[in-house]
Amino acid sequence: MRKFFTALIVVALLCGVCVSAEVVPDSDAHSVIGGLYSLVASLAMKGDSSPNVNDIRGYFANVPQDWKNLVRFERVNNEIWVGVSVGKYSQARHYLRSHAEELGITDSPGGNAWMGEDFAWIKAGDVVKGKFKPTTLKAAQGSGSDSGVIFLNAPGHDSWWQASPSFTRKAAQSLLKAYGVKQPGLHKPVVQPVQAVSIYESVKPSEVRKPDDIHTSRKRNFMESFDMDMGDVIFRPIPNTSRIR
Repeated sequence: MRKFFTALIVVALLCGVCVSAEVVPDSDAHSVIGGLYSLVASLAMKGDSSPNVNDIRGYFANVPQDWKNLVRFERVNNEIWVGVSVGKYSQARHYLRSHAEELGITDSPGGNAWMGEDFAWIKAGDVVKGKFKPTTLKAAQGSGSDSGVIFLNAPGHDSWWQASPSFTRKAAQSLLKAYGVKQPGLHKPVVQPVQAVSIYESVKPSEVRKPDDIHTSRKRNFMESFDMDMGDVIFRPIPNTSRIR
């Protein structure tokens, strides 16, 4: 009996270790949500209660030139919030509307669940006795050919998000040392090319054919002697009457 229960415990532990990883196949969603988590992770490494963009820029590689206009920091009382721009035509908008509440993503620092604002926000941590205490995060390396990619996860959620922008090698090592876990099966989403469709393929003319019920008739009564039949339509010309003088 003891061996049976021991086997059950081992199986349970193995199942706990082999939790399947979910990577949403929407690259735009990774740019936004992975961007938010990346900002939280960078602040956790920086440990600054008054963060700004220039302080954390060095943690990232291949940063866009207009990056400082795409990210924001906000301190509300003793809370630190980070924001990432959501493009007007970004495909991430649909995913955010469906999952913002469960992910804690809001339309403003401390606001309501995101529904369509220009920036998406998430709480990065609290300021306790003058020191920054970040929210809990997990970090993991990608699998196989994506081993150089860092993925981030908030405890309590199954989804993993690709860091955006990517971390430098030094920052990635520091992040994995502090928050790293082993999570197999992580691969960055594949960007699907948009197939152009010709208007002639998407819009086709309807088939033109003769109506099922079309006929002519030669039968007339006395009152219809001056009528002209054309199928089911009867034309009655104006009679030629003499003017009254």
